[in-house]
Amino acid sequence: MAVRDGTNPDPGHPGMRRYVEAQRIYFASCSPQQRADILIDNENFETPQIVRTTG
Repeated sequence: MAVRDGTNPDPGHPGMRRYVEAQRIYFASCSPQQRADILIDNENFETPQIVRTTG
């Protein structure tokens, strides 16, 4: 998002508060990690890791 929109890359920056809070609400209300068929950790884009699959 920072590269695409020119926003601050630090999630702790005051200008990012609305986005961080929206993500917290989304995760709390929808539980996307539990609903997904596959969960991938791509914290390191060079070596994404499959965390969990269902099926």
